[in-house]
Amino acid sequence: MKHITSILDIKKDDILDIFDIANDYSNLILKNGNILGGKIMGSFFLQPSTRTQLSFQSSFLRLGGKWIGFSDIETTRLGGTYHESFADTAKIVTEYCDVIVLRSQNEMVLNAFKKDVSVPVISAGCGRWEHPTQGLLDLFTIFNLLGRLNDINILISGNPDNRCVNSFLAGLTRWENINIHFVVPERLRFSGNHERVSPEFAAVHYYENYEEFFETPHVKGIDVIYIDDLNAEGESIARSYEIYPNLIFSKEKLKRFNKDVILLHPLPRTNIAAEINNLSNAKYFEQAKNGLYIRTALFYWLFAQKSF
Repeated sequence: MKHITSILDIKKDDILDIFDIANDYSNLILKNGNILGGKIMGSFFLQPSTRTQLSFQSSFLRLGGKWIGFSDIETTRLGGTYHESFADTAKIVTEYCDVIVLRSQNEMVLNAFKKDVSVPVISAGCGRWEHPTQGLLDLFTIFNLLGRLNDINILISGNPDNRCVNSFLAGLTRWENINIHFVVPERLRFSGNHERVSPEFAAVHYYENYEEFFETPHVKGIDVIYIDDLNAEGESIARSYEIYPNLIFSKEKLKRFNKDVILLHPLPRTNIAAEINNLSNAKYFEQAKNGLYIRTALFYWLFAQKSF
């Protein structure tokens, strides 16, 4: 049985197969619109979600399946005054569905579900650890825009401890000659799981802010700017940018890069100026749309090809 709780659970060749399926999305729906007929997805979100939750549900429906689930832990016996164990809940809900999509607060919850279920579990984001399908759609977006995932230079601004950054970096380790440039305050620099994959890259550089990075010769060579939230554990997003207002990405900062640089963000876009939204470099809405294609392709890969 195939669980997908880390992007590293998917081999490079399988990632490329999923990309091929996603790029044939229209034909996939036209020819296989009922391939999941009779299948039920358990959609269990123990933390808030917009794009991830809706795209998982939409993709399963578009392939002919149905879904059950909840999006507020307080409406279940897990929350409130009951505090039913996650292990007991997992044992029960596994009997109701054919695949579980789970957003969880931490690895303990995720592991409880993995241990006590008899169907595949797909992580829809786990605390600050990983968000594997976000990593897939990030790589897919770059692959389609650049035509490659080898030999690229990436600037990342955001907390290296965020799950989106962790999965993005882990996925990139499948490819070669990747140069990473982190714009991140020193107090957050070594808190992330990114350290487990950093040795896999050609080079990793750190900068306190954009001004420090702009003094280097690397600016015009950046292919992708990947921005995520900066907040530390227990700190609000708004508070983080009160502390570091110079890390809000503006049109003036964008002008310093090459004219074809790609700008990505897993959203919500709290730290990119709205004036950038309509520029050709801003690919984060296309990136979000790719979430539907990738998650549809993932379900097809799991079920139609019996990958679990």
